[in-house]
Amino acid sequence: PPSIKLHHLIQGISIMISVATRKLLASIVLPSSSLLLSSKKLVHQKVSFCENLKDRSDGAAIIDENDQSKESESKTLLERKEVILQKRMTPIGRFSLKTETKTNPSVPTLFIALSPPPTQNSAGVVAKNDLMTVSEFESVWHKRKIPTLHPRFHYKVSSTADGYFEEKKDSHADKSEEKKNDILEEVNLSRDGYVTETLHMNIYRKDLKKRVEDLVTTAMDVRDKLWFVQISSGELGSSGAISKHKVEVIKKKRYENPAAPLKETVMLFKFHHSLGDAVSLTAALGDLLDEAQDIRKMIEQEIKRRKKKGKKMKWWEKMFRIIQKLIWFLFGSMQALMKQIYLLLTTPRNPFLEVLGKKSCDELSCGRNISWCDVANVDDVKRIAKKLGGKGTTVNDVFVSCVSAAIA
Repeated sequence: PPSIKLHHLIQGISIMISVATRKLLASIVLPSSSLLLSSKKLVHQKVSFCENLKDRSDGAAIIDENDQSKESESKTLLERKEVILQKRMTPIGRFSLKTETKTNPSVPTLFIALSPPPTQNSAGVVAKNDLMTVSEFESVWHKRKIPTLHPRFHYKVSSTADGYFEEKKDSHADKSEEKKNDILEEVNLSRDGYVTETLHMNIYRKDLKKRVEDLVTTAMDVRDKLWFVQISSGELGSSGAISKHKVEVIKKKRYENPAAPLKETVMLFKFHHSLGDAVSLTAALGDLLDEAQDIRKMIEQEIKRRKKKGKKMKWWEKMFRIIQKLIWFLFGSMQALMKQIYLLLTTPRNPFLEVLGKKSCDELSCGRNISWCDVANVDDVKRIAKKLGGKGTTVNDVFVSCVSAAIA
């Protein structure tokens, strides 16, 4: 009967909520509990060591010099041993570490192209070397207090605990004792290999594509660092990071200042996916911009607007929306799974192999082909999404549809 089916559905939903609540509590309690257990273990080791020394001093009449040296070494090691605070990764971060391979690492890569404005000094002379350098990038990094706002940029994957980050300690001996607690003084991007300067790309887009292809197919040593950036500068438009159309627009604006430098700077970033997704990484890099305060205010205002909208909803409306999402997730997952099973059964061979004229994936060469072009700005894509797909259609849906149509 319908009443029994509804009862079973409600019972199943309550079980799912109970399991999710237990997992949430476990993720909150377990890290602190493991830290507490490790601290208790350390204290227990200290007590056992002291009792061992006491028993040996009371019961032994003569102690060899070798035993004394061993005890002193053990005591020194015990004194140096410290608790390492670790931060748990997000589920996406742990998933990216588990699923990546040597030929397909989880390393999103992006580049940012800059063109210096025609600035003038107090004497009215146009600056010709107003380009982004390693020292200037590091200065902006500290000025914007990125190590304090986003400390994860100075984490590494823990070598002792699976699925955890740990802070990358400064192992250089020239650091004074007074500065050990100041994270801004510990960070040195150029010395630690986060920021490097490379030769600029001179063949239009060909060199830049090759560098991006190499970066996205090369794995990172996640136990050393989780990101880095390569900076290069050269003639405007030489790398292809700025399209020819945009270069012409920039040159027209520079006609008023003929002495202004026609230069560009390309910053090529490489991250590991465990550090964050595209949205969080872009938001973090946004704090480097001059408009960082304005962007942060816009984000805070949007969050407040959504919170106010949520408070206006009645409790039964919130409960109905939660149940609706759970049902959509349950039946949507089943529908997607059945669709994949249908495709596997009805497609015995990889369709891409048929197009390429290959018999198996072993005949394919490893690598990536990178390409991009200027299509439209984000606002235009959003308008297209709302016009064609409705309110729930996203920018990603539009691009996936375009790619699917292109390779169909």
